[in-house]
Amino acid sequence: AMVDAALEHFGELHGVFLNAGVPGFGLIDRIPMAVFDKVIDVNVRAVALGMRIAIPELRKVDGGAVVVTGSTSGLAADPGGWTYNASKAAVINMAKAVAIDVAHEGIRVNAVCPGPTKTGMTASMRERDDSEETMRRSVPMARWGESSELAAAVSFLLSPDASFITGVALPVDGGVMA
Repeated sequence: AMVDAALEHFGELHGVFLNAGVPGFGLIDRIPMAVFDKVIDVNVRAVALGMRIAIPELRKVDGGAVVVTGSTSGLAADPGGWTYNASKAAVINMAKAVAIDVAHEGIRVNAVCPGPTKTGMTASMRERDDSEETMRRSVPMARWGESSELAAAVSFLLSPDASFITGVALPVDGGVMA
């Protein structure tokens, strides 16, 4: 439906941002496998389906760009985060693999990897009493990222300014991965 709406409105597709994510935290022997299944369905399968639909449209215009949302949690592990970590690592490596497969067609595929960012998904973490102090200790830039900062990175990767960038997992994380 997303691609159909873009085609109806713009006539052709030159870029797509596939932003999917639900959390899933708990110890491996205690979290229900139904939680794992949901996390994989939303975080990985939805992105794969989005690329399957979008890439044929990008071929019709001789190239374009796909950006997917990975996470710093896909680059390094979080305590109790095995479901989310696995899903975001899969998304990052899927983006890299697809980038290799379609690069010769002028299609670029990259992942943005947000660190702690102010979103609806992180609202409960931000509301905890110790959250701001924890953020100051754990993020070199000592603050939560803004969604506009992530959007700027996505816009760059979708733009012609990133014409020679593909297969990249770009941390947008205030220095967490450094």
